[in-house]
Amino acid sequence: FQTLGDRRAAAAASPKMALPDLRKYEDNKQFMVDLKNGLPPSEFREIDLSSGTPRPRPVDIMLGDLRPASYPAHGGRAGPAPPPAAPQLTPFSGSGRSMRDMAAGSSSSAPVAPPSCEAITVDETLPQTTVQVRLQDGTRVRVTANHSHTVKQLHAHVASLTPNLAFELRAGFPPKSLAPQMDATLEQASLLSEAVVQAPL
Repeated sequence: FQTLGDRRAAAAASPKMALPDLRKYEDNKQFMVDLKNGLPPSEFREIDLSSGTPRPRPVDIMLGDLRPASYPAHGGRAGPAPPPAAPQLTPFSGSGRSMRDMAAGSSSSAPVAPPSCEAITVDETLPQTTVQVRLQDGTRVRVTANHSHTVKQLHAHVASLTPNLAFELRAGFPPKSLAPQMDATLEQASLLSEAVVQAPL
């Protein structure tokens, strides 16, 4: 009695058998139909008469996809696909830096300049507005300014309330950074009677 594993081991140990000539798919349509339906093709079917009653003998068929290897013209089993070509390696030509060098460079870099801090001075003769600012700690501050004051001046006023704190102002919904409009007036930036948020950088 042999198991399927025994048969596979015996097949692996046996000498390689020559393959038959390659057949066209058009001449083997029924062959492929039988395989797709889970039936052994007619050329592989055998009858077992050992019991006195004709019975189909089980057939083990194993399929393997050997693409893209070409069918060997000289016979024998098709070998595996050739390995892909090794990538072209270019030697590193730059200069390296250690973590210590990077740490030293970062510590010696120039510190970030703190934001300018200057409270807004209101001109009573010019149109005025009130901007509500929510600071990072949740405190709400009402800032009175002229329409002609700029976003930069509002930023400096908020910086005077929270010194040594890097931040940006955001407004709208969803809140967007006002950094691109620093030179615009509060009126031009549509901040008249609006709410502004102090957001950390």
